Amino acid sequence: MHLLSRSAVRTDDVFQKDIEEEYGLRPPTATELLKKMENNGLIRREVTSYDARLKRIIASDKALKYKEQVVSDLTGLEEVLTAGISPEELNVFFKVAEKMTDNLS
Repeated sequence: MHLLSRSAVRTDDVFQKDIEEEYGLRPPTATELLKKMENNGLIRREVTSYDARLKRIIASDKALKYKEQVVSDLTGLEEVLTAGISPEELNVFFKVAEKMTDNLS
């Protein structure tokens, strides 16, 4: 699911059920979240041509701008966090972190 894809052309539709499954949300929680996002101009919902009960969720230009800023901020943070750390050291770190996460499950 790629609601905020880089390209303007999307190849797959995203629906509320997809959001629920992707993020482990209950339907009422997803409904409330999507309502707030729509009220804030981050998404819009469009009825599909093949089923009036289904509403496709489409990210707005405003949401895409937020995404660009978040990606930029995270990239900068990653550069600061990993300064002076070799790719090999990072690889070991991620392997150990993954094992620790597995141990918690």
